[in-house]
Amino acid sequence: DHFAEGELRVPFRNIVYIGDSATDIPCMRLVNSLGGHSVGVYDLENAASKDTVRRMIQDERIRYYVPADYTKGSEMDTLMHQIIDKTAAYEVLEEKHLRDRKEAVAKY
Repeated sequence: DHFAEGELRVPFRNIVYIGDSATDIPCMRLVNSLGGHSVGVYDLENAASKDTVRRMIQDERIRYYVPADYTKGSEMDTLMHQIIDKTAAYEVLEEKHLRDRKEAVAKY
């Protein structure tokens, strides 16, 4: 089904999609185009794998790429924390904006 932006339980801007191959491209591109965060991961031991995600970023299918290392302190771990921090800050500001707008509209 299609849902209007306001009807989504989780807005696309708060979605992170992590993919490692061409089969993930449709989802990554959708999430990316609607303001979410699409992350391509690659195998450090496979140069072709990194070339694949480089092409994905050139084609604007993903926003970021990192090695497929999910351990604490890895580049992936750092990126996920940065995305969470950005998302949290944005949501605080968006909530304030909506409150201010609602008050301004109600007053006039």
